[in-house]
Amino acid sequence: MKFFLQKQKNNYFIPIDDDDFKKSLRIEIGEVVEVHHWKQRNYEFHKKYFALLNCVVHHLPEDPIWDRFRDIEPLRREVLIQIGHYEEHTTLGGTFQRIPKSIDFHSVDNEEFERIYSRSIDVILKYFLKGISKEDFEESILTFI
Repeated sequence: MKFFLQKQKNNYFIPIDDDDFKKSLRIEIGEVVEVHHWKQRNYEFHKKYFALLNCVVHHLPEDPIWDRFRDIEPLRREVLIQIGHYEEHTTLGGTFQRIPKSIDFHSVDNEEFERIYSRSIDVILKYFLKGISKEDFEESILTFI
């Protein structure tokens, strides 16, 4: 069962709405529960990251070398690897691989996601969209939100 609580000034936690209150009633008095805490990440900022990737796909030069990045998923994986947001893996055959880590809401908090976003822009401008200023690129991203 999952529900949301908000901390009050008196150091008590209360359910944030009626639905969460009803869920909390299922916990019996004296029952011990485990709590996992993370701040809810900004969904609009998450959408902006994918708008950033869409912007890159839209502005890639017409060149066969870029064809593998005309879809967001391979582009997302490559950008995350280039910024160092990956895990290392060696296959049974001895091949070394870099596997991008997740950027879902439960894996990355706001602070880390801001770093990922900023570093992603730097990688994109360095490798994918050379010659475009950061300011022009950030303006262009807004059209994809």
